[in-house]
Amino acid sequence: MAVNAALLRGLSLFRELNEDQLEKVASLCSEIPVFPGQTFFREHEPGKAIFVLPRGEVEILYTAGGDAMACREWIGVGEVLGVRALIPPYRYLTTARSITEGTLLSIDTIKLGELFQRDGQLAKSILARLISVILSRIGTLRALL
Repeated sequence: MAVNAALLRGLSLFRELNEDQLEKVASLCSEIPVFPGQTFFREHEPGKAIFVLPRGEVEILYTAGGDAMACREWIGVGEVLGVRALIPPYRYLTTARSITEGTLLSIDTIKLGELFQRDGQLAKSILARLISVILSRIGTLRALL
């Protein structure tokens, strides 16, 4: 079920979008309540959605090539998760688990890709932000290791 575009307006991923573009993205979003300790995707699972966190805190768990956790990163409001669902081989590279009660916005990657094809400016805006997220996470991971 689509979410209200006003919810997206305050999130950094969507800050450069106009009202029409916000409405289009909002139509692809589902709002999901999350609770402490709830895992919403696991490393190596097929990635079918990216997630934005409008409320709550999440930990991202990185492993060292097995079940043993290598390190973790805490992220909060406005952050994006599961970006690898947009990049071949379309599998999550981390596990994400809620630390607090909150809300996630789930965005179907196939529908988002179709929207990108129809609206190049929207794609450019969102993809530029997602690249920044990926680079930041790589930097954080390097610092944690």
